[in-house]
Amino acid sequence: MIDCHIHSEYSPDGCEKLEDIIRAAALRGFRYIAVTDHLDFHRDGTPCFLPERLKAYYQELTALKEKYRNRIEVAAGIEIGYAENFAYKTADMIKGYNFEFVINSIHDVNGEDCFWPKYFNGKSSGLYHNKNTGFKSYFITFSDNSKIELMQISSISESKSSAEKQFLGLAHIAFSVGSKEKVDNLTKLLIEDGFKLVSNPRITGDGYYESCVLDHELNRIEITV
Repeated sequence: MIDCHIHSEYSPDGCEKLEDIIRAAALRGFRYIAVTDHLDFHRDGTPCFLPERLKAYYQELTALKEKYRNRIEVAAGIEIGYAENFAYKTADMIKGYNFEFVINSIHDVNGEDCFWPKYFNGKSSGLYHNKNTGFKSYFITFSDNSKIELMQISSISESKSSAEKQFLGLAHIAFSVGSKEKVDNLTKLLIEDGFKLVSNPRITGDGYYESCVLDHELNRIEITV
């Protein structure tokens, strides 16, 4: 068995330590894995993988690759979120690293977020960033012209070490999709596309049929009838 798309705690959508991933893969009989943590740029041009963190990731991964070389073949990889405006910045950041497996992903089109249009028929606005206060926000507009605003401010600390647990900020957003079948189908599609499942479709204690997933920015999305 092989697996060429794995994220660790170095990515916002991963929570496992590198060594735990490699050890578990070896125990389960995998012969080859590629760990491919995210290197993306936010809309304001700041990298989600700071240079010193990228260096730490690469050094730890290559050391573990050598440590486990007699048990499993491990490729030091990276998943690059391609954005035309930041292509040269990305190239500069990975210069000097010998990544063996590179995924070139497209997470937005023409500067617009792909998540909301694909799954919830919503259109995202451009990012507003007040550099004096650290405040960032953008709106999602849906087909009935309803809107939600997603906001962040750097002066408020948050912990994403375990995104399945609540942390300071947004609790969740709930979407009604019309039927149990649609809840099941949309949940299945999101999982297949690589989004983290928090809870399977089920009937909650207050009687709702719903599932919960994390979106690309670790917001908790509840999908209900």
